[in-house]
Amino acid sequence: MKFISKNITKQLSSLFIITIFSIALFSIFFPKKAYAKSSVCFARKYNILTIEKNVLYKIKNLGKTDYVRYSVSNPSLASIGKKSGLMTPKKAGKLTVNAVIYNKKHKRLKTLTNNVTIQQKKQILPNAVFKVNKGINPWNFTISLSCSRILLKKEIQADKLTITPKGRKSPKLTASFTSLSADGKEIIYTLNTSGQTKLCPGNSSMDGTYTLESLRFSKKLSLNYKERLTENTLSGFVLNSDGNSVKHALVTLKKGTVTLNKCHTDENGHYKLQNVQNADCLTVEKTGFKKNTLYNPAISSKGTTCENIILRSSKETDVAMDFLITDKKNNPIPNTSIYILEQKDTAPSQTPFPDTTEQISAVNCMADYIPKEKILYSGATDSGGRLLLSNSPSSPSAPCSNLTLGEETLVSYSAQQKPAPNIKKEILPSSILDDNKNYVIYIKNYSKDNLQHSYHTKKILFSFTSLITDYAFLHVRLNLCQQTSLKDLSIISDTPPSLCRSLLFQFFHPDDKKAFYQYPVEKEHFKMTGNKILSSSLLLPISLPEDTYYLKIQALSEESNILSQSDFVICYISNSIAFLEPITLQKAGYARLLVYGNRECSLSSKASFELYQKYDGYYFYIGNYFTDIFTKKDKEFSVSSLYLNNLFPDSDYLLVPLSGNIAAKEYLSFHSTNQNIFPAKEYAEHSLTPLATIYCIKTDLGINTGNNSDGLHHTDDTCLLSVPNDFYKDTITISYKDTYKISQHLVRTSHAYPNSVIAIYKPNGTFLTSTLTTSPTDNIAANKNNFSKQSIIDIYTNKRILITNQNSYKNYSIS
Repeated sequence: MKFISKNITKQLSSLFIITIFSIALFSIFFPKKAYAKSSVCFARKYNILTIEKNVLYKIKNLGKTDYVRYSVSNPSLASIGKKSGLMTPKKAGKLTVNAVIYNKKHKRLKTLTNNVTIQQKKQILPNAVFKVNKGINPWNFTISLSCSRILLKKEIQADKLTITPKGRKSPKLTASFTSLSADGKEIIYTLNTSGQTKLCPGNSSMDGTYTLESLRFSKKLSLNYKERLTENTLSGFVLNSDGNSVKHALVTLKKGTVTLNKCHTDENGHYKLQNVQNADCLTVEKTGFKKNTLYNPAISSKGTTCENIILRSSKETDVAMDFLITDKKNNPIPNTSIYILEQKDTAPSQTPFPDTTEQISAVNCMADYIPKEKILYSGATDSGGRLLLSNSPSSPSAPCSNLTLGEETLVSYSAQQKPAPNIKKEILPSSILDDNKNYVIYIKNYSKDNLQHSYHTKKILFSFTSLITDYAFLHVRLNLCQQTSLKDLSIISDTPPSLCRSLLFQFFHPDDKKAFYQYPVEKEHFKMTGNKILSSSLLLPISLPEDTYYLKIQALSEESNILSQSDFVICYISNSIAFLEPITLQKAGYARLLVYGNRECSLSSKASFELYQKYDGYYFYIGNYFTDIFTKKDKEFSVSSLYLNNLFPDSDYLLVPLSGNIAAKEYLSFHSTNQNIFPAKEYAEHSLTPLATIYCIKTDLGINTGNNSDGLHHTDDTCLLSVPNDFYKDTITISYKDTYKISQHLVRTSHAYPNSVIAIYKPNGTFLTSTLTTSPTDNIAANKNNFSKQSIIDIYTNKRILITNQNSYKNYSIS
């Protein structure tokens, strides 16, 4: 027994030792504190808490000898029991809860954190149902809600809204309580400044549906937003001539014959067409008014384009054109010719004609030939450069469209204007001054007697339909012609240049059969080499408008006899410079004609003639010729000779008799050849066959009435002459340097656009008034002072985007 007891005792001792050793090893490799440190945590973490709703923080897997100390990052938002972990939220905000784990020796083992958002306590008003009255107001960025029961201000004044785009998380916008209606059932909220700016990118990207949340709401609400400055939108006002709005006018946008969109103006004359593009005309109609069509309205794909339309009453029939013609320094130019023609068979261009000299020269630097029968009116300005044309005896009055055409092109609008007193006035029939027709107006001041003060002619394409009134004041500035330069002149002469004393330059124009200007140039101004006369640049002291001319040059001897001369040379003048091909001078030929007169003709009298050469379809004067004294031939006839010089071979001529005591019975036209003209007069005298035979009669029965516009003599009742029809050119040639197209495009793009409207609205977007102005910034400060500082002021103009003082639209602020 003793033996067995000893063995059991030994076994138990060994087992005890092994157990103690195992515990020691486990304690070394798996200490109790290490286990607690790795597994300790919050029993529950909180993300969102509500004010005044207490929560108790607890720690899991905390060691028996360990303890916790609690704290918060912002005690003003919430308080927490240092030992208990009981937290009481006070204010809305974000904070962090800290829990620090200590062992029994007060050594920090671990820190736990929990980020918490504290919100207001959701206080759903009992028996209150909220509804959205309207979407977000884009004028003042307010939101209007209605409630099913009467609210007290203290119940709602601290309320805030959270607005989020539906289907998206951002941007989150906020709106604060603004006001409560008197009956307590309508609440107004206003978005903060940041939210307003986010809603106004100017490209409609923020348009859409939004979700609305509040602590007072039992459920989320839905509302819409549409930006004021929406893309592909055409907007503006329709006004009458006095600047008053035209309500219920039909506004139609078309592409060809297809209607893209249409609407009616509201009570304030305002219209708005959305989702429009690629339109070519905007038409506005209203009973009692003349229809107005605006071509090629500019539509912006990035915002709203504003076009304001003026409708004139259909009862208005009085139209007037008031001209003031001046030079560049605004000095009046008297006796300026004004021609008005109707523009037919030409679709009105919507693009203004280029108004720079270089572009004009490239388009058309030739003469503009206008048939006389197409001229509706021709007249001239008075000593003050003024001329008033009207179809009514009464003087026109405002409103008036003012146009300045010259170095700069300006269009403006005058609400009160009358023509200057004592100006030249002419009454024209309505068939001439029709406000529905297109006209071509030429302003011409070209002096044959004083070429130093000739002005470039202006051509104006004009229509009242492009303006906003039936009274047009046109201030036209004319440019003084420069001196004319003949560049790189090269003349070849069959006469030795050394015998030449001077060259005589003669200029002809299709308007005038005779040379309107001639100028001698001494040979010292030229370089002579062999049979060539050269000049790099010859400056003539004349002012010639840009046009087509015909030039003849004669080489004169010391005795002023013609040594040689050129045939007619076409001369194009552009920018007062003429570039000429080499010119040849040669001796002109002679011809002899026999002239017979009846015995009643006085034997001591002579018959007189004028010779014209036909060139390029025009007749140009060569000179005056007289017959020798008539001598007796037989019982019935007397005979004389007529010698013509300055004839070139292979040319057409016209010999026109002048009325006097003896005159030819008819004209003579002939073609010169080498067989009927001779190099010298003596050869012509001895020629066997004369060029032609002419018969004359006594004409003292007629009364000479002097020269007509064609330079020929006529009797009081009959013309003794019968010349070819093409001798009398039924055209008038107008030269012009600048062309102005008074188009709607010009009016809409003018620096002083006459059709601008300042519109003023209440803060809630309600329309107050509108003012027609002469420019986008006209008296804007004065208009601001007349209304509340919170008033919304928009300037509707033809520019890309309307101008506004609304803070949300920073990019379009007028300040």
